[in-house]
Amino acid sequence: MLDFRDKTTGLAAKIPSAHGPRGLVSRFVERAEQRAKTIGVRLAFEQDFSGLLAVHRESRKTGATLTSNFNPECGYDGRNGWWISARNTADEVVATVAGRVYDWPRTTLADELESFRFLYPDVERSKLPTERCHVTAAFARKITGKVFYGGGQWIRPDMRGKGLSAIMPRLSKVYGMSCFDFSWAVAIVETILVRKGVAKRYGFNNLEFGVHYSGTRFGDHDCALVWLSRDEFIDDLVEVERKPALLEG
Repeated sequence: MLDFRDKTTGLAAKIPSAHGPRGLVSRFVERAEQRAKTIGVRLAFEQDFSGLLAVHRESRKTGATLTSNFNPECGYDGRNGWWISARNTADEVVATVAGRVYDWPRTTLADELESFRFLYPDVERSKLPTERCHVTAAFARKITGKVFYGGGQWIRPDMRGKGLSAIMPRLSKVYGMSCFDFSWAVAIVETILVRKGVAKRYGFNNLEFGVHYSGTRFGDHDCALVWLSRDEFIDDLVEVERKPALLEG
């Protein structure tokens, strides 16, 4: 793994070249970093999830909600995970996104969601008695193998509408593909955000409703599953290269 503490060089130098189309990846990262600079922020890879938790706690009034699978207080040790910060010139964190890769050779996303292994490394110890998850999204039963999950998205209100919701989730998937070579990239998105077009801005082009949470630490939610295959994600990067304006809205 890389030393995330060194923020003095470009982001492309911090992404391993083990997997994926390196030239395409490098060009995307450079474009994303340049776009971030034009809106006055610096992007950095982070590994200390207690820092992510602190940002989300401080930002609850502006919509930050950290799910248990990125929360060190719920047993997550940061393994196979990372988060990305956007800092302004005052060194304030104004946006976050997180990613991790699961390895499910003999189970599916639906199984992991309903069993709560998706959220907790030790379900018996950490799961609340009230917590339930019911999955009716049929494609969740086809997603298996190495699976990237993206979450932890928060953007401070004054920084919204500037392109960070398009840049940061893609950058997180780029790191996941390059380091772990995932088969699928997924996110669980609240229905209201789907209707606002947020999932599309994240770069996902497949969507199915039917992930229902109740009694959880982060509340009751009716959500949609959004996903991409690895090849579809590469196609998305090609499309961004053809249409850079996709990173601007």
